[in-house]
Parts: sequence; structure tokens; C-alpha cells
Amino acid sequence: DTVCGAAPGDHYVAPVASGPYLADSARDPEPLTIAFSVHDFRGNRVHPQVEAAILETAGLLESLGHRVVQDAPSIDGEAMSYAFLDVWAGLAANIFKVVLDIASQRSGVRSMRSTIGDYRTMKAIAKIDSRESGLPALEPFTWSLARRSMRQRPADLLASQTTLQEISHATGSFLESVDVFLTPVLGSPPMWIGAIDQTRPGDELVDTLFRYVAFTPLATFSGLPAMSVPLAWTPSGLPIGSHFL
Repeated sequence: DTVCGAAPGDHYVAPVASGPYLADSARDPEPLTIAFSVHDFRGNRVHPQVEAAILETAGLLESLGHRVVQDAPSIDGEAMSYAFLDVWAGLAANIFKVVLDIASQRSGVRSMRSTIGDYRTMKAIAKIDSRESGLPALEPFTWSLARRSMRQRPADLLASQTTLQEISHATGSFLESVDVFLTPVLGSPPMWIGAIDQTRPGDELVDTLFRYVAFTPLATFSGLPAMSVPLAWTPSGLPIGSHFL
């Protein structure tokens, strides 16, 4: 209630609430129609532990009086994944630009940019930073994303943004027939820190990420409200999240 409402220029604006949100939290909701899926948008079935958790969540929702159906929006998962990757790469390249623009207040950096280019200048800056901190300035995947963006034409990024907008519209149409769309948060149980090897070949790494972080990007780029709720646990005590869109 304190922060509700749009700021001037916001891309996405939530409908104006009929009353205080606090009042809504004190009343029982009417029965909802909730769709769920245990396949990602590229058609891959999620890990058995994750599938069991989502089926358990679906059963819980049904026991609370909601109508639960197995359904999902019609989305080209391959196109969505690579379009999202293009936009993600653009964000990495923009971070590089911000760092380089600040560093270019020094004449030496400006000279380096004009002589050896932005990417190699950034490599030099990162090397100096790592020497001082003892840690890598940026992760290998961030470098990979920046290289991907630098190979793109502006029209490529615009095409990817258009693809994501079309998927947003398709998802919005789907949500006119159901109230909530339930999926896992991740395609598998949480991985150990370091399990995603960023030194692997790019295509292998990207495929691993697409399978693991398969569902949440839809809410990220569409602007649709969503929440991740840890309603189940692995035998080793790690949370398995249910994602409500």
C-alpha cells in the first residue's frame, strides 16, 4: 500500500487496486482457476524431484478449493530463450560501456579505446582490478555475453525484443482464461555453488542455463507479477520453489 502505483514513465503499470492491499490479505480468496506445467517452454520435462513438488503443490491448491488444470501458454521456447539471451547480452555490454565511460575520464583510457577498441580496453581494466583485489573482475559468462552483444546489429536486438513482446502478449492472452500459472522456479533442485562450469563451451553452458533457469525469465521480461514460494524440500533439505505467475 505504501509503494503502490506507477511512477511517471514506467513501462508497466498494474491496475489500480479497488481498495487497500492489507484488506485483501485478511479475506479468503474466491476459488481460482490455476494452470500448471511440469515441462519447460522448450518441451523438456523437469527433474523428477521438481515434478513431484509441483504435483504436490497442485494437489494442495486443489484441496483448498481451487480448480487446477494442466495447461500452459503456447510459447516457442527456443525462440524465447535466445531472444532473452540477446537482451541479457545487451545488459552485459551496457555495463561495459558504463565502466569504460567512467574510466575514459582519464586521457590514457580514451587513447586505449581509440587504439585497441573497447573490448580489449575492458580486458586491461579488468586485469588491473583483479591484480588489486585478487579476484576476477568479471565472470567468464559475463565476458561471453558482452562478446555476443558486440557481434549483434541493432536490428538483431530489436528483433529479439519484438519476439519477447509477442510472447508477453501470448502469455497475457493465456491468463485471460486462467487466474494463475504455476510452474517450478527451477528445472532441477538447487545446484551446488560452482556446479555450473562457466569455462565450458558457450553452447553447452547456455543449454545448461536454459534447462536450469527455464521459467522465471517469462516474468522478468513480460512485467507480469509473480512470486516464488518454497513449498517443498529435497531429501537433503534444499528448497524446491513453486512459481506463481
